[in-house]
Amino acid sequence: MTGPVKKMLSVEYGPATGGRMQIWHWLCSFRNWPEIVTNLQAVEQLDEGAPGRGTTLRLQWPGSTQLWVVSHWHPGQQLDLLRKGATGRRAYRIAIEESGDPGYYRLVVYSQVEYEGFWSFLGPLFTAIESKRAHSWLQQLLAGLSSLHAQI
Repeated sequence: MTGPVKKMLSVEYGPATGGRMQIWHWLCSFRNWPEIVTNLQAVEQLDEGAPGRGTTLRLQWPGSTQLWVVSHWHPGQQLDLLRKGATGRRAYRIAIEESGDPGYYRLVVYSQVEYEGFWSFLGPLFTAIESKRAHSWLQQLLAGLSSLHAQI
């Protein structure tokens, strides 16, 4: 993708007694996302086997369904999700970064959008609308993940 990468949001997480891999495990438990994210009805992995690069996920929202592909899979560090549509492509990178203190991490979401053809003229409008929706559910996901360690 050629569009600029923008930092969308960041959430502090910790202490993670299991380190990065504990966070990674929760992040990649896709079927549990609806328990954390309001209005997300279901997440279904369309491929058989363990998730990884190339895995396709179907996210079911009220009135819409989205297909996302895992475009980058770096266990314990980075998960990239890509969605292609008629107007272009949208990608989110969820990174697990060091926070400074031992056992504490920062979950950061970066976004990148690319519109094709005619849609590139309307790109800023679509980006603003979609970013607002995405910010809400991604913020819920990260906040939910950051509170899961208290449930163990």
